[in-house]
Amino acid sequence: MTLDNTTSLTPKTTVAIMATGRLTVDQRDVLDDLYQPLIGVAGYGLLLVLWRQLELTHGTQVQLKHSELLDLLNISVSELEHCRQRLEALELIQTYRNQSDKLPELIYELQQPVSAGTFFGMIC
Repeated sequence: MTLDNTTSLTPKTTVAIMATGRLTVDQRDVLDDLYQPLIGVAGYGLLLVLWRQLELTHGTQVQLKHSELLDLLNISVSELEHCRQRLEALELIQTYRNQSDKLPELIYELQQPVSAGTFFGMIC
């Protein structure tokens, strides 16, 4: 189930971060050069922190509380939600709500950025 905008995010909300693959150097360059101006500094920071959490665990999934993300980024809950919405709009992340009695409460599925050629094709 995808997350709706009426869901209240708190620092205690648990999240699983998932990805189907790793972020390559070329994809990171596309994020740096093309996506960053669109998602802003905080959104870019959030995206890199999410990818980094997966790298640190050498896995395809990691679970944590939003308070950990807030501490790492030094931002508010409302700013984190705003950043997440920007990342969703650019299809860099998909957010799902888990069943109400299950942890983690949310799932962030990281999406691979498109190539530079595809990116320019989308905006032209």
